[in-house]
Amino acid sequence: MAKEGGFCGYRNIQMMISFIQAAQSRGYEFFPGRVPSILDLQELIECAWDRGINTAGKVETGGIKGTRKYIGTPEAQTLLISLNIGCEASAFNDIKNPPVFKQVYREVERYFASHTVASAEKVCRTSAPPIYFQHQGHSLTIVGLEMRKSGNRNLLVFDPSFKPSPGIQRLIGSEFRAVAPEKLLKAYRRGDKYLGKHSSFEILRYGGLKMNAERFG
Repeated sequence: MAKEGGFCGYRNIQMMISFIQAAQSRGYEFFPGRVPSILDLQELIECAWDRGINTAGKVETGGIKGTRKYIGTPEAQTLLISLNIGCEASAFNDIKNPPVFKQVYREVERYFASHTVASAEKVCRTSAPPIYFQHQGHSLTIVGLEMRKSGNRNLLVFDPSFKPSPGIQRLIGSEFRAVAPEKLLKAYRRGDKYLGKHSSFEILRYGGLKMNAERFG
């Protein structure tokens, strides 16, 4: 493949699909067996374009099959719409009310709060699906929101640019209590310093209202 970019967009789509499979949520029947490969995802997106869904994406990219071209929120949305899987997309670029990332915090907080049962526990678990999150040049998967005693917030994310540490890998699938959770969470936090470098963001939520296929087209 030509050296035209990275695979973060595909990795975040794969993370969304892995949730759909594990939870047997709407659309899981389209993904039997293993999580689709990058080539599989390229094929699904290309087929959706051929059906007239978000066709501007194909014009803009010139096609993605067999390449390393960047993809983003429009392509993730295109794939879900093509399989009749409900999704809801939102853009944050209101520079009249800076900083823009504060708008993202508020929206993410509302989203997870709407899926959380009132609890006095320090950590609130939720059944909410992860969120596809895009900023200029990179995408991540939002899996939670941290609210500090100071009032500051951090998005908790899976970033496909990084591999889990050996310590985290050993804990996967097990229940545990961390002696120093700060060390474990550090790699997954994205706060003001990181988000403040960007002036626009997009999110895609699985399972929301079906959106117009040309929203990002």
